[in-house]
Amino acid sequence: MKIKLFNAAVGPGLIEAYYRIIGCDAPVPNVLCSYFYADGIITRLLEMKKKRMIDQLYLDSGAYSFKNGDLIKNYVESEKFLDGFIGYCDLFEDMFDAYFSLDNSFNDPEHNLNYFLRMKNALVNKRKKPVPVLHARGKDVLEEFKLYVDLDCPQVAIGSNVRISDSDIWKEFQKIRRKKNIKIHLFGTIHEKKIEHLMMVKPDSCDSGKIFQVAKYGFLLYLKKNPETKIFSMDRIYLETKDTAPDRSVTFSKYIAENDDFKQYLDALKINHGMLLENSTMIHLVNLHQVCLYEAYLNEVLLTEKGKANS
Repeated sequence: MKIKLFNAAVGPGLIEAYYRIIGCDAPVPNVLCSYFYADGIITRLLEMKKKRMIDQLYLDSGAYSFKNGDLIKNYVESEKFLDGFIGYCDLFEDMFDAYFSLDNSFNDPEHNLNYFLRMKNALVNKRKKPVPVLHARGKDVLEEFKLYVDLDCPQVAIGSNVRISDSDIWKEFQKIRRKKNIKIHLFGTIHEKKIEHLMMVKPDSCDSGKIFQVAKYGFLLYLKKNPETKIFSMDRIYLETKDTAPDRSVTFSKYIAENDDFKQYLDALKINHGMLLENSTMIHLVNLHQVCLYEAYLNEVLLTEKGKANS
């Protein structure tokens, strides 16, 4: 099994710049796009997928964006949005590798179940079915998972708000998953400090908008191998200007002086400190490249672990 990392909120302009700077042999990214940004952007992303500039393309309902933007304020607006999303999926579902059901109530799994069933029934004749998203807390998430298993869902997603610390729940979760051959997607879990979590859950896919979240604050990502442990870490490097760097941040000038491999990496791309400061797209595309390399590393680790388990 291989994990696929999906980059959320990645637009076509960034992908074009990514191949222009990194090169045509760059790792091909996976993208999670949102119905929230359906006009124009998704059409261009679908064209890029046809050209193999994108590997897999997932469609999210945009529930998180609407929730944060407080754009669905009442029942009527929620119903209108659901109808629009169903109509969109009815037309274009076959062009995506997966699409998620509308889960616009993170604290009400029953509401999300109702919307999932309505989407499933409305799209019953489609080849792909909507992927439900779990939002129950603690032990309740296992019962929510079993519910969707009983509904013959081939893929289930776990919401970013779900935190499961009980290993017994995960063991049961994995037991059911393997028996029923169900794919698992984790929302919002690409994080350099969560590799142990990914190794425990072993999802088929996960996503994050992290490259934008850290880039907008002036941080580069860099996949760095520890020469002693041989284990990689995803370092954050602050592109300092005349302003004071955030507390405990590793600054660009210090990092590049101490890491020849990082300097060689940027030199090969013909990118320097000034270019990164002047053009935020440069930060985003470097981070996108690093996330793609991180995917390859994670799968290398998983294959190694599988080899150990079989030896």
